[in-house]
Amino acid sequence: MCIKCVEALAETFPDVPENEAGDFLMSCTAFPCCDPETLLAQLKALRAQTSDYKACYRIVEDEMERQSKMLHASPKTLLTLYLTSARASVAMGLSKTPPRPEAFTCFDCVSASACEHAFDLYNTNNECLAEK
Repeated sequence: MCIKCVEALAETFPDVPENEAGDFLMSCTAFPCCDPETLLAQLKALRAQTSDYKACYRIVEDEMERQSKMLHASPKTLLTLYLTSARASVAMGLSKTPPRPEAFTCFDCVSASACEHAFDLYNTNNECLAEK
């Protein structure tokens, strides 16, 4: 583990025992598949919810369960949830503002639920990507 990752963990959850640090990061963040800045942002987002590192496991598990239930949701529901999450990321300074749901060409399209291009982030100019 790099020194920046160790520092990020120490800054946000200093009570994580050294022998649990790797397991904690792999279970609760995108570690080791992210850069230290992303890791720090994820740890800060968890810290905003709890100061108890053990509670983070449950927070992440609950979020994964919530997301797994969305697998059978409609494209509009998924889009709304995605945009809500994306706007939260913007508020935390983690990404750029996504378009509003109504901005998507396929927002009112009856074929959206079966279309592989539905709600593509480039599909906002009133031109159907499926027709191209």
